[in-house]
Amino acid sequence: MKNNNPNHILLGAAAAISVVFFWSGWIVVSRLGVTNTLTVYDITGFRFAVGAAVVLPYIIWHRAWRGLTPLRVLVLTLTSGIPYALLSYFGFTYAPAAHGGVFLNGCLPLFTTLFGWIWVGQRSRVSQLVGLGVIISFRGACRGRPGGHSDPAGDAGPAGLDRHGHSHSRHSAGLRVYQKISS
Repeated sequence: MKNNNPNHILLGAAAAISVVFFWSGWIVVSRLGVTNTLTVYDITGFRFAVGAAVVLPYIIWHRAWRGLTPLRVLVLTLTSGIPYALLSYFGFTYAPAAHGGVFLNGCLPLFTTLFGWIWVGQRSRVSQLVGLGVIISFRGACRGRPGGHSDPAGDAGPAGLDRHGHSHSRHSAGLRVYQKISS
C-alpha cells in the first residue's frame, strides 16, 4: 500500500531522523557515562527509572498490563531489558562509542536470524542470507587489526557488545516462541 500524503511522508521522515538522533545519542551518552564516574549499574538504573517515569502514567491510565500472562512477563524480562542494558554498558566500558554503533546494530540481525531458525524453525530468504554474509564479513574485518591478528585487550568491549546483540535477539526470538506456544 503506497501513501503519497505529504503530511505522512514528512511525519515519517521526522520519525526516522528522530530515531537516528536518539539511538546514536544513547550510544554516545552511555559511553560517556560509564567511562567517567558512573558505573554500569548506575547507567542501567537511570535508563529504567527515566523510562518508567515517562511510560508509567500511560500504562496506568490505559491498563496496558491486561493480557500479560506471567509466562510472557518472564520471557520479556529474561530475554531483554536489564541483560540488554548491562551487556551494552559493559561493552562501552572497554570499547569506543563507534564500536558500539557497529557491533550492537550489526549483531542484532545475525542473532535474531539464528534464534528464529533454532527456536521457531523460521527460514530465511536468500537475500537475507546474503545480507547476513555481508554483515559477518564486515564484522570480521572490523575486529582484526590490519595484520589480520585480533587484539585480545581490545576484544573485551566488542565481546560485551556482541553479547548485547545476543541478548536482544533472544528477546525477539523468545517473543515468537511465546506467540507460537500461546496460539
